[in-house]
Amino acid sequence: MTDGVKLATGAIVMAAFFHSAQIYADVRIWVTSNTYNGSFHSDASLVRSFVDFKCAADSNRPDTTTNVAALISLSENDEIRDLPQLKGIPTNEPIYRSDGTTQIAANWSDLLTGDSTNSITENELRPWTFSNTGAGGIFGTQTCNGGTDFTNNFWGKIGSTTDKASWAGRYGTGCASIYPLYCISWSQPVLPTLTLADLSYTENDPATPIDSAATANNDDGDAVWDSGAKLEAQITANNEAADELSIKNSGTASG
Repeated sequence: MTDGVKLATGAIVMAAFFHSAQIYADVRIWVTSNTYNGSFHSDASLVRSFVDFKCAADSNRPDTTTNVAALISLSENDEIRDLPQLKGIPTNEPIYRSDGTTQIAANWSDLLTGDSTNSITENELRPWTFSNTGAGGIFGTQTCNGGTDFTNNFWGKIGSTTDKASWAGRYGTGCASIYPLYCISWSQPVLPTLTLADLSYTENDPATPIDSAATANNDDGDAVWDSGAKLEAQITANNEAADELSIKNSGTASG
């Protein structure tokens, strides 16, 4: 992934790019502290907004993440497996437990195929999922009437946080039962930023610093550099064979 700053010096166009080895969206799956019966709202069209709100307001929500959605399948057009398209969940990021350090799966695909590194929790919890048996997050037949019924006249599907193969759908239960919700939270990735001053340069002048005081900063901390991120400068248009551009290592600052 790259982010660039373009500069024009005469007819030459140059760019400084950041190349990041990781995106750092901080994707986490966790379980609500609050529990619910199978009816989340009397109006099925409002169930999604209700369960997402309950995840966002729950005390177990990680403080570092900005986006939240409930991992529950509510219709054929709103399944767990659809959430990256519906909510913008990153699919190529590692997924962690609520602690942010224990990896559950290498990416979204591995989560849905049950090819996980670790279970979602050490001790079993059974959140509502309304999904078919397995890890695929597919809308099932046991849905508590679309999340609107709290009687045992209907059944709903729950998952198992300790079963990697069936985390999204393991057991069926009456809708009067009380269980928590699965939630997923993530932040938008932040790449380093670079601020450069304008350069006054005349053709055939000696080598001239573009900005001797330029500083590259990253809101995610030094880890982005330590894990393989790099800064690359290049001439992108109108260059000749004799034109040169480089990044000079000088000074005593970190880096």
